[in-house]
Amino acid sequence: MNADLRAAQAATELRVRCLLAGDVAGMAPLLDEALVYVHSPGQVQGKTQLLQFLMQELHVLSIERQPRMQIMHDGLVLLAFEQHMHAKRVRAGAAVFEAHSYFAEVWRLTDGAWRMLHAQSTALTPLPID
Repeated sequence: MNADLRAAQAATELRVRCLLAGDVAGMAPLLDEALVYVHSPGQVQGKTQLLQFLMQELHVLSIERQPRMQIMHDGLVLLAFEQHMHAKRVRAGAAVFEAHSYFAEVWRLTDGAWRMLHAQSTALTPLPID
């Protein structure tokens, strides 16, 4: 396996560990300034909006991912997973929900570090409507 592909995989694994720990500050350097993050319901966020969303609105309890695709081309790495996530909204009384989705990430090497440039989640099961 290519060293760049391994490095991008390590970056995505670190991002997930930060997400599960609620470590938004630790996740920030892993996100490209030009990030476009598309949630399953269609909400689109940039880096700042995603970090605020994770601090103020969503607490991820668990993520299980099965790799489905890994492609490296022209300095970019595409990683795709089938993913099960348990999470809850931060607001009081919010119930835990489960999301089963196809999750694709594009990573690029910027200033010597792999950063997530694009992410898109596509629900494979219906999501709760808040």
